[in-house]
Amino acid sequence: MSPSLLQRILAHLRPQPAIPAVFVLLLTSVLARMALGSSEPGLLMTWGVPLGLLASAGLALAAGFCSFFPPLIWLVLAWWGPLAALNPEIPSLQITLWIATAVALAALGIQAWRVSTGQFKPTIAVDQDTA
Repeated sequence: MSPSLLQRILAHLRPQPAIPAVFVLLLTSVLARMALGSSEPGLLMTWGVPLGLLASAGLALAAGFCSFFPPLIWLVLAWWGPLAALNPEIPSLQITLWIATAVALAALGIQAWRVSTGQFKPTIAVDQDTA
């Protein structure tokens, strides 16, 4: 029995690999909000938030070798979340956001290539009769 179209789509959109990337991105967002309360951008906004963005995008890239979901959810959270709305006086934040976006898009492209060339075979749970 071959898997249905819905099963094949869901096999390529597993959310579990996205947990580390999403956790680091949300933690980075919280730290950025805390750092915005100060009068001057400190070390956390200058280095911590851009490094957190890059780390979470790297985790989304690594998880993107298992599923399309991690880079997709990373893009949604990064661009519609609080980090994209922040407009501090730190130009490195926007530059880092664009670099991290390129990494997430590369993860999508690599996984699309792997799926289209047959180099990625997801495991699909199919009920088998044992009669």
